[in-house]
Amino acid sequence: MTRPKTTLGFLPEIDGLRAFAVLAVVLFHLQIPGFSGGYVGVDIFFVISGFLISAQIQERLASGQFTLSGFYANRIRRLLPAVLATVAVTFLCSLWLLPPDALSAFARSALASVLSAANFVFYTESGYWDADAELKPLLHMWSLGIEEQFYLFWPITIIWLTRAGRALYVPGLMVLLSISLGACIVISQDNSDAAFYLLPFRVWQFCLGALAVECWKRISLPKTFSVAFQILGIALCIFAAVSFGNVEKFPGAYALVPSIGAFLLLLTCQPRAPLALLANPVTAWLGRVSYSLYLVHWPPIVLYRVLTLEELSRSVQPALAGLMLLLTIMLHYGVERRFYQRARHRSEGWRGIPRISVLTSLGFATIAALTVNFPDQLSQKATTLTASQIEAYRTGRFRLMKQACRVDRIENPKFCSQPLRQPMLFLGNSLEPDGFNIMNAALRQPSQFDRVAFGTINDCGKMRIENDWPVSSKPRCQKRLTWLKNSLKNQDWRVVIYSALHPDSANKEGLITILNAIKSASPETKIIVLDDFIELRRECSTLINTFGSSSACANSQYISGFPGTKEAPHPFRKRLNAIADVRVSKVSLLCTSDDPKSCVTETPDGHPMYIDQRHMTYEFATFVGNQLALTDPDWLSSLQNKP
Repeated sequence: MTRPKTTLGFLPEIDGLRAFAVLAVVLFHLQIPGFSGGYVGVDIFFVISGFLISAQIQERLASGQFTLSGFYANRIRRLLPAVLATVAVTFLCSLWLLPPDALSAFARSALASVLSAANFVFYTESGYWDADAELKPLLHMWSLGIEEQFYLFWPITIIWLTRAGRALYVPGLMVLLSISLGACIVISQDNSDAAFYLLPFRVWQFCLGALAVECWKRISLPKTFSVAFQILGIALCIFAAVSFGNVEKFPGAYALVPSIGAFLLLLTCQPRAPLALLANPVTAWLGRVSYSLYLVHWPPIVLYRVLTLEELSRSVQPALAGLMLLLTIMLHYGVERRFYQRARHRSEGWRGIPRISVLTSLGFATIAALTVNFPDQLSQKATTLTASQIEAYRTGRFRLMKQACRVDRIENPKFCSQPLRQPMLFLGNSLEPDGFNIMNAALRQPSQFDRVAFGTINDCGKMRIENDWPVSSKPRCQKRLTWLKNSLKNQDWRVVIYSALHPDSANKEGLITILNAIKSASPETKIIVLDDFIELRRECSTLINTFGSSSACANSQYISGFPGTKEAPHPFRKRLNAIADVRVSKVSLLCTSDDPKSCVTETPDGHPMYIDQRHMTYEFATFVGNQLALTDPDWLSSLQNKP
């Protein structure tokens, strides 16, 4: 098998591999059946980038033509004009289609996208699998952020490894790969969002590409091995794209499958007699336009869903695919090729396009920053709720809980009474503040109880059960768990208010284990469970701004969960019922029938029940508490009487 040993030249199969990667991502985002793991196309792109960029840097170092300044200018010329065009057009569409609160969030991502930092923004808004993630027009820019950050430090790394000596180059790459991969696997267990979005946990994939260059140059594979590697590489990439789904701890070790597949295919690339499956006119064209296709494919999907409030149907998918193809052609031939072509612009430096692109990015970043801060003034969409009102509702639900004693501060007199009097513990996930606000209003005389918040389990990760008690790998959560466990030896909890989404579902084993332990330690403790209410597919504020009324938040078309009709599996219901003294039905309090349309969705003075999909506003939770006090005062009185 003959091949050049010093330069790559043009390898047709790389375009084919690009075509596979981008099609996998597009089909995944179009929700085409059979491509549940299509997101692994991004992992393949990372390996390809490591392969090509490492080879390019090495070749130009060997010829004495490499400069950091020239490299960065070339990368800006290659990437930034198309990014600016995509973000700018999406920005203009968003001004008319997005309500002010969503426009502000979009502007943050637009600002980050033109400054190569989109992955940081989306990491703070994690995660990729959240329902909200599907409604972020620039979510796909996270991978461009990682690539652009990689380009910042990788040339320096290659230079340093090269100067350290040829014998240390490959071992150095292997050390970097091992450290990054090990960190990725470990971090994915407890913080998969960080492993997904942040460069240090993705460097190993670029290193794998760089190692593929060294193997490609140094090893001539016999034809039998070459064919075997090709078959195995294609099989691994296809397997990942069609069988991976909502993998809980991705990337972790799972990302090895498509990455090794790409590595094997890169090893077998050859300038002559390439593999027909990856080197044909169709894949060659798709590979050439893959960057433009990746940039334009996601915004139309999101903006369609924002405009129609509908999911993608079989009739819509082909239309969106056609629109993506049209936008790809426009972006590729109108922008990408106009400003950059392969094998050109290698010595032009910062003149022209790079300098203009950077200045344009800074100007656009200024506009985006203004939009972040003034969305109500800049949004062209007529709305009922302004961005400032929505933000006030969003933060207002924590106003009481912020003042409450918390389990890890219980011995601090600055925060908690000494000693606690008739302590009432609030326990739950992100609905714990709802329970706090409801009971504060229901009891009318909260001063006779010292209210203690656990602080939600949202920062606990996946808890495991050891010795009849949950354990978390997150230090802050574990501190609270340890204190609560120790409190059972000398503290009699008067009441426990348990408020959680799907309170007896499979992922509530840790919370129910805590309730069991409290009840066992103090049988007189009264455990109150606040049951579910309406759960929405879209944010209630979006529905209000679209239809002009909170009643839209009770429309079954937009409801994903409702007690009695649309319920999550509840394997722990029997166990929870055995220890619960009272289960408060919000449906009984707020609805006149089992039809969600009969439910109250705002307070008498017009405050909506939610801003998002499931968390009550402070005003609505207070209303629910008042309704509870009026409807069933007997058990409330019993709570306030000592046994």
